[in-house]
Amino acid sequence: MNATIPLNSRSIWHRQFLLLFSSTILKVTADQFAAIAFIWLLLESGGDATSTTLLYMSNLLPILFFGVLASPFLAKGKVTHWMFSSDSIRALLILVVPLAHLMGQPPLWLFFVSAFLQSACGAIYNPASVSLLPRIVSSDQVQKGNALLQSANQMVRLLGLAGAGMMVSLLSAATTLVITAALLCLSAFLLLFIHIPAERSEDALAQTNKKTEQASKGLSGYLGNLQEGFRALRQHRAIHAMAWFFAFENIGIAPLFTLLAVYVQSELHGEAALFATLQGSQAFGALLVGFMLAKVNIKRQGALFIGAAVVESIAVIGLGASPWIWSLVLCSIVFGMTMTAINVPEMVIIQTTVPKDQQAAVFAAVTTISVLFLPIASLLIGPLAARFGAGTLIAAGGVFALLCCASVLVNRNLIKLKL
Repeated sequence: MNATIPLNSRSIWHRQFLLLFSSTILKVTADQFAAIAFIWLLLESGGDATSTTLLYMSNLLPILFFGVLASPFLAKGKVTHWMFSSDSIRALLILVVPLAHLMGQPPLWLFFVSAFLQSACGAIYNPASVSLLPRIVSSDQVQKGNALLQSANQMVRLLGLAGAGMMVSLLSAATTLVITAALLCLSAFLLLFIHIPAERSEDALAQTNKKTEQASKGLSGYLGNLQEGFRALRQHRAIHAMAWFFAFENIGIAPLFTLLAVYVQSELHGEAALFATLQGSQAFGALLVGFMLAKVNIKRQGALFIGAAVVESIAVIGLGASPWIWSLVLCSIVFGMTMTAINVPEMVIIQTTVPKDQQAAVFAAVTTISVLFLPIASLLIGPLAARFGAGTLIAAGGVFALLCCASVLVNRNLIKLKL
């Protein structure tokens, strides 16, 4: 029997949200362990700037294709079951790399294949998770729920990155990956106990009839579902503008995510602990803004989104151009603050303006558009970094992102968006 979910209660901390919150903590901890251990084991196995770029592309390509291709299936069955499957399969994929390491130095292609398949699982998980939250909390608690999840994400990221750096240094990258797989299994287990309240009878009947009609059409029904997310996205002009802004702005941010580990190792002559410190500083900044957004109700979500993107671009320039560790840490904190200030409005805008049955498809469409140009850009990052240096390329990416922010100011639909 499904538990009663107090959607209209004053407190958001009911059983279903607590389960999602706890699962998020475990999953994010695993993500941070993997972020440090996976890339460091790659570098220890002979990887370089080109290898980290290929690893980034291995993570990117499934996001470009699998999320939108899988979105029609998310309407079938419980979204929590899709999230459970994603975490469980990803745990198995992570285990492959340390097992290969036990038998000798793993080939570099194994890292790319494992990352590709893990990202394919994540491409299914993310639209499902965006669709889940508004089903277990009331509409006036969506921003608070997102902010709390983002705060938990960044708090655990802060502790997880510090712990990962210590574990890689004291134990090994391979051992850290084994622990990562165990945490993902625990996260998946908790998701099985989340019960989603039944929809109103007329809504449920309409959705059932729609699914039956589409299923009877076979491939044509699937293709119709596939197009539905993009059709719904075009109907929401502000979200459509946001997606295309991401498509160009992400080109400028990509060098930071791709080259930060190489930048730390080759130009700053640092160890895994410094890499984890910069990542942890980003998490600390994101945590501060997450707590603020959990307390303050923002009406101009679009203005917050654009303003944060401008500050984010300036922080990226500072990360690539500054020669001092203290300034790198400061820029990392500011960058982390802007990440939350961008991510929360993005999800709130989708969750409060798009019908629930379309949210996963729209989010998948936004994600696909936002990474549309990254494969081509990523192919250029490795050679350009080898010629000009990782720091220079990171700073240049920040300048490009700032130009994208300036160009989007002409679009008043996004800036004026109120909820």
